[in-house]
Amino acid sequence: MKEAVLASLMADSTLGIVPAIRDTEASLSEGKLRGAAKRFDTAFRLLDQRRSLIWMESHGTTAFTGGWAVVDRMTMLKLAEGRVSEALDYMDRGQVSLAPFGIGSDWAPDSRMPMRSGEVAVEYAMVADTLLVWTIAARDIGLFRTVIDTVQFARTLADLEEKLERRAGEAEVRLALSELYDRLVRPVEARLGRPGTPMTVITDDDLAEVPFPALLDSRRKRYLIEDHQLRFAPSLRGAKPRPAAMPADGVLLVADPAFDWREHPRLERLAYAREEVRSIAGEYPSKLVLEGTVATRPALESALARAGMIHFSGHAVFDETRPERSYLVLAPAPGKAGSGKITAAELAKLDLRHVRLVVLAGCQTAPFTGLSGGFLAAGVGGTVGSTWDVDDRFTAALMTGFHRQYRGSRDGPQALRAAQLALLHSDDPELRTPAAWAGFRYAGR
Repeated sequence: MKEAVLASLMADSTLGIVPAIRDTEASLSEGKLRGAAKRFDTAFRLLDQRRSLIWMESHGTTAFTGGWAVVDRMTMLKLAEGRVSEALDYMDRGQVSLAPFGIGSDWAPDSRMPMRSGEVAVEYAMVADTLLVWTIAARDIGLFRTVIDTVQFARTLADLEEKLERRAGEAEVRLALSELYDRLVRPVEARLGRPGTPMTVITDDDLAEVPFPALLDSRRKRYLIEDHQLRFAPSLRGAKPRPAAMPADGVLLVADPAFDWREHPRLERLAYAREEVRSIAGEYPSKLVLEGTVATRPALESALARAGMIHFSGHAVFDETRPERSYLVLAPAPGKAGSGKITAAELAKLDLRHVRLVVLAGCQTAPFTGLSGGFLAAGVGGTVGSTWDVDDRFTAALMTGFHRQYRGSRDGPQALRAAQLALLHSDDPELRTPAAWAGFRYAGR
């Protein structure tokens, strides 16, 4: 009986939104822009209200796909009218409402909110074959747009990711990183401020895997991270500063959970994870370490309540088709079925506003649709996660440097940049390559 009621409710949640989106499309096709704007607002308020139910549905992607089509059309129509700020409002509304988690959902129709003093934000979006790049500094908004070969762009990204995952040397990836800089950064570099100006980067899914820290200015032979401290956000509204919650004092370190081989036959224990956590533990006088068989879900959930900073060094599994089902791999608790993991959707339901930082030293933990988004939706101040399948030896070197910096500054973006620059300028050529240091990014407010 309960299952039937839930199924009915979920069907209603999608059916109520899809007609609203189709009404918006119809108004757009008829050139009734004012009516389209009203119907757009109705449809997206429904999306905000029913997001969690829709993501539970196997056919829920219909609403989200249709939603992005409407966002793209509204954005391009506003640009055709020369309304750059309003176009940004619509694109950013899509980033807020079409996310699987309610991150920064305090939407209001005005993107011209002040950024942090001295900071510039850059929001990227791909609409069909058009690349849109907004820059926002204080209350000043600029736009660059160009047509690109999307097939070639996707091939460049895929080839670059393959090389970075197999730990290619600096020389092998230099050309692709230079091409991406010329495409994504050079057209707006005059609006990014002087070297040292912090940057907040917002991207859509088409550009989410771009290794921004390693984009290379071939003229000056400098990586982007050498000139700018980078922070990533799910939307412009999600980047807004907010009153800080009272953080907890505890430090929670999770090392190489002893997962069930039968559930995860393709995974191997991480040789450097325990060494990494033991090195990090030395930076914090008071900490709790969950290691091996002790790193179970019940132990993790209990420790989360007292943690102000969390470092997870273990396996993470990213689900591309249902990102909210991405999960951290844990040790199974005796007698508790399904306790060997915790999903992004489950994390999003927790209250973690007392946590200032979560470091996810696992593979593909940065996407806002997955684990990073789940933690941010739960209220954490920021996350550090990876954009591709990282090597645990490189990760150990980067994370040790990061925590050494973070303990003193409590500044996530600053600490990550310092750790990345330390590897970039290392005497070890294997650590100098972007494959060793560019895979992680800080996300949050």
